[in-house]
Amino acid sequence: MTWIKADPACIAEDSRIHRESTAMQYLVCPSSHVASLDSIASRLGDMDPAALVDVDAAGRLRISTQLTDAEVLRALHSAGLLVAPSDVERLASECCGGCGG
Repeated sequence: MTWIKADPACIAEDSRIHRESTAMQYLVCPSSHVASLDSIASRLGDMDPAALVDVDAAGRLRISTQLTDAEVLRALHSAGLLVAPSDVERLASECCGGCGG
């Protein structure tokens, strides 16, 4: 796999450029009505085309993305899901490095 190093100024201007990091996993426990999953997936996808989102059996959102905590919150807010930073938990990485991804 080849990495392209982007100018940090470009990354600040275009959050769709992936950083040299592993994907983060988030668990979101909204305290209010959950916005449309399609809307959330669309907003996350606008910022990270490889982002994945689903809902677990307990009704919590599970998100896998390369976005930062602040970017995840911004995407959720723009999708209509008003969550507090305390509602978003970054999970420990499960990456073993074996696949090189």
